[in-house]
Amino acid sequence: MNTPSPSANPDPMSLLAQERQLLDATIQAMGQGLMVIGPDQRVRLFNDQACQMLALPREFLATRPLLSEVVAFQNQRGDFGTGFSQVQSDAARAYVSSLATQVEQMPVRYTRVTADGRYIEIQTHPMPSGDVVRTYSDVTPYEEAKKKAEDAAADEAEAPKKKAPAKKKAEAAPAAEAEAAPKKKAAPKKKAAE
Repeated sequence: MNTPSPSANPDPMSLLAQERQLLDATIQAMGQGLMVIGPDQRVRLFNDQACQMLALPREFLATRPLLSEVVAFQNQRGDFGTGFSQVQSDAARAYVSSLATQVEQMPVRYTRVTADGRYIEIQTHPMPSGDVVRTYSDVTPYEEAKKKAEDAAADEAEAPKKKAPAKKKAEAAPAAEAEAAPKKKAAPKKKAAE
């Protein structure tokens, strides 16, 4: 009599537990921060990278706070700057300044600067279930390279303006020297014989 091996008919609960472990490990291994906000606006899921990037205590997020409570916590710490100046776009600034209570205004993508000067890009992805997946990416190298390129372009645009006055000075110098040089008196002209 052949008895099925345990791997031939795996226990559904065991499979479910294995899938859950794989999902948890995957979420923790991501390079991005991840947070899932439920339809009730409570944090349902997050990973360690979200805690690190946003400097949020794991214990706080584990209490399943409202997103508005998370934003209020960050605001009280000064994470968004004076007048929410660390949030890069007007639409995102309006949303964050509402302490995330106006969910319909949640921007799809925005960038903000952290207290330690890093640039974090926040992307929001609504799901059919009503949940919202938010990802957090450190885009500091990109933002720094963009700033250098913008500065270089501005310097390049200014270069002709700076060269033009220098060129005019260089052209004007010989003329000024000629004027400043002592003038020789011209010898009196002799009258032609009459």
